[in-house]
Amino acid sequence: MSGEGPAGSSVIMDRRKFLKLSGAGLACAASLINVSAIDSLAQSSSSLEAEFKEAAGKYRVPVELLLAMG
Repeated sequence: MSGEGPAGSSVIMDRRKFLKLSGAGLACAASLINVSAIDSLAQSSSSLEAEFKEAAGKYRVPVELLLAMG
């Protein structure tokens, strides 16, 4: 791959350099996706706890019993 660099100089990228750069980009994207997935799981866990507490009050049973039942 070739292109124009700074001040009009020609930059040539060999296959090895291209693969390293694209691999690093994919690794970065995968780590960002992983972080956002973990964050969304943590948020859904707290809403699940709230649902269990609400159901425990509604049906007048201990939260621990509902958690044990699944």
